Amino acid sequence: MTNNKTEIPNQKPTRAFASFQNREHQQAVLDEVVNAIAKKHQHKLYLYLGMMDSTIAEGYANDN
Repeated sequence: MTNNKTEIPNQKPTRAFASFQNREHQQAVLDEVVNAIAKKHQHKLYLYLGMMDSTIAEGYANDN
């Protein structure tokens, strides 16, 4: 099977979602999401986001 994809130099990859406009926009969206979650469960979102940040920066722990 051949790969018929043609690579275009300097082309950014296609993403499903747009980036945040700026830090303020990112914080506003996070605040909106957190406020939609019951207070007793908000810590789970912060835990997930923190772990995702570490995983993006360092990779999966089992891979190291």
